[in-house]
Amino acid sequence: MRVSRLKPIIDIAIPSDFLAEVPDDREAIRKIGYLGRGAAIFQVSKIIIYRHRLAGERDRANFILKSLQYLATHHT
Repeated sequence: MRVSRLKPIIDIAIPSDFLAEVPDDREAIRKIGYLGRGAAIFQVSKIIIYRHRLAGERDRANFILKSLQYLATHHT
């Protein structure tokens, strides 16, 4: 009898101030790319971006979201 193993569901949560210490957008994209690559390697099902600390982080959270969506749909 063959036992099938189910793939575990992995979700991760990222704070909206994930990019707080990066000096510019180029470094921000690099950091988001590392996050996306790690998520792909470990077959993450969902990345949740939550508000953390700074009230003005909504734009950065949207930047992270749009960048990750781009990575997810434009892979080779």
